[in-house]
Amino acid sequence: MRRLLQTTGLMILFLLATKPASAAVAVVQHVTCSSTASAVTIACTIASTGTGNLIVVGTGVVNLSSLATGVADTKCSGYVQATGAVAVNYSRSTDVWYCLSSVSAATVVTVTFSGTAGTWEKTCEVWEVSGMGTVTFDLAGTATGTGPASPAEVLGPSVTTTSTNGFVVGEVWSSNNITAAPYAGNEFTSGGDIATSLNFSGISLISTTATGHQPAWGVSAGSDPYCASTAAFKGGGAAAAPNMPPVIL
Repeated sequence: MRRLLQTTGLMILFLLATKPASAAVAVVQHVTCSSTASAVTIACTIASTGTGNLIVVGTGVVNLSSLATGVADTKCSGYVQATGAVAVNYSRSTDVWYCLSSVSAATVVTVTFSGTAGTWEKTCEVWEVSGMGTVTFDLAGTATGTGPASPAEVLGPSVTTTSTNGFVVGEVWSSNNITAAPYAGNEFTSGGDIATSLNFSGISLISTTATGHQPAWGVSAGSDPYCASTAAFKGGGAAAAPNMPPVIL
């Protein structure tokens, strides 16, 4: 009996050790697009998407009468606006939209804005994130203010996430040129960029802690307005651990 129990125990350990772990959370791609063409849309070309991944789209626009009103890609029109993510200051706005489960082979993401066609700047950032399992929207927040009198950082809104398996994006539009994305020492280092205008930027974080997370950007001097949005998403269960090597009996 003792030998049987020992053998059974070793078999269980072997099966647990050799079972592949779930894929770790990863940013599959991140693309930034800007346009001043006379239109109410911006189309962003991306690499062909996978199946069942999280797609997050950050938007920005410089036009007092325009806000993002819809997002779609070439395979899916079911994008949802993140509740509480619209930030407006002066003639600038930022926002976040998302698709919780991507359809394969989408290659263009299109953002539509309100108002009439114009040459005002339109910008979007697209992230595709894999390995989160079943994804749900967690929460979002906004921040507005004026830039620093000397070169320093602009803080986006802090959000307190509720999962140890999360993905968080921060979007900012600043009249001061953005010089660092993220600001030195900020944790949002999972993928980000600065638009060609230097006034819009998106940064991201693969989060493994349920706590407060706050994006930050480096900006040039000037007491000019900015607005920022932060949105968080949570996957099913805790973040996956790396695959364990098999146990040799």
